[in-house]
Amino acid sequence: AEVLFPPSIIPALYKNIPIKIKNSLNPQSEGTEIIKKHINSNPIVGISCLKKISLIRLQGAGLIDRKGTIGRIFSSLAKKNINIKLIAQTFSEHSICFAINPKWNKKAYNTLKKEFDFEIKQKYMDEIIIKDNLSMIAVVGEGMRNKPGISGKIFNILGDANINIIAITQVNSQLNISFIVKDIDCNRAIKTLHNKLIINKNHKNIFMIGYGLVGKSLITLIKNNDSINLCGVINSKNMIIDLNGININSLNDDLINYKNHDLKKFISIAASTSNSILVDVTSSNKIAKITPEVLKKRLSIVTASKLANSKNQKFYNSIRKICSAENLKFKYGANVGAGLPIIETLQTLLETGDKILKIEGIMSGTLSYLFSQFDGSIAFSKLVSEARKKGFTEPDPREDLNGMDVARKILILAREAGGEIEMSDISIENLIPSELDKNLSVDKFL
Repeated sequence: AEVLFPPSIIPALYKNIPIKIKNSLNPQSEGTEIIKKHINSNPIVGISCLKKISLIRLQGAGLIDRKGTIGRIFSSLAKKNINIKLIAQTFSEHSICFAINPKWNKKAYNTLKKEFDFEIKQKYMDEIIIKDNLSMIAVVGEGMRNKPGISGKIFNILGDANINIIAITQVNSQLNISFIVKDIDCNRAIKTLHNKLIINKNHKNIFMIGYGLVGKSLITLIKNNDSINLCGVINSKNMIIDLNGININSLNDDLINYKNHDLKKFISIAASTSNSILVDVTSSNKIAKITPEVLKKRLSIVTASKLANSKNQKFYNSIRKICSAENLKFKYGANVGAGLPIIETLQTLLETGDKILKIEGIMSGTLSYLFSQFDGSIAFSKLVSEARKKGFTEPDPREDLNGMDVARKILILAREAGGEIEMSDISIENLIPSELDKNLSVDKFL
């Protein structure tokens, strides 16, 4: 901890004097006690980080069995007053990497270039590589000593959170496991490890975009689910975020009182929160367009909207490519099938070697309902209004009546079955009279 100057602890250490650390911003808090004997039942007692570091890598086939390489690295840098914060070496001695403060990058590069000029010229060593924008994280605890599976657990947790580890080191005392990640992953890594290792919390943190009929139905479903933590809700005007969990019972009133709509900030907070999932329950083309951008922030998405999956084939493929590369989830089971696992079943059939010959079905529950009810006794416009009130239509019924909703479902099913097609390949018959103004509001249209 930066608040403690290490040499100042030496007298207390050798005289076995306990050290108590208190929080000046919260004096009533119990604080942390450092004592000689380990009494904490949890093998891990602390997680710390050092942001903004650089990693220098020296590698080459000529380094294997070459005597004094590490000594030359350390002594040449020490002469220039450059401190090394972490070192990692492969068993074959082919590669050595170490972390330093970025402000010494140029000095360290020039020093090492001069020291190993002969090896570089003779191709014993490759060019010196420097990586910036990294953070070092340390997981500490005396209880880790001789306890199998701790390292595996730590790295499994990070792997599940899609956090890539760039370098690792562990001292022989087994009290400290240190590793390097990208700066952008640091906060999420610490929160994820803290939740799962220190407080044993394994919630899925939900950030929901949209709070209409579908959003409110989802809230009802997760209301009594202890494993789901609703951390954020944003609609077209309002936004509410609480990483400790939003009070669902007062959400309607609370959301009205928060006028700080900021989609970029909302997504940024979601991306930096551990175990988070972005849920899109809108029919917004703006949200659909940024799907790849959100996934690149390593944030899994669940969407009820068909818009992202029904854009051009290149856009559709880009989403799958990012998910595959980053080990992310993009779930859209609600796109087709009115909640039934149609998409998942189709994917399973294809994965097990089946070939899809034909797909038949009622492609629109809305149109099926309207045509089964229409007998001329009630105006068609009134039937549409009633269907909308019952939640049978899209928020804008024109999405059903113009054939686009059906077309999107057909497009998604065709692509899921392995076809590469565009919306323009689908023949659509529009039920909306062509003379109606396309810019009418929903109410005026009805």
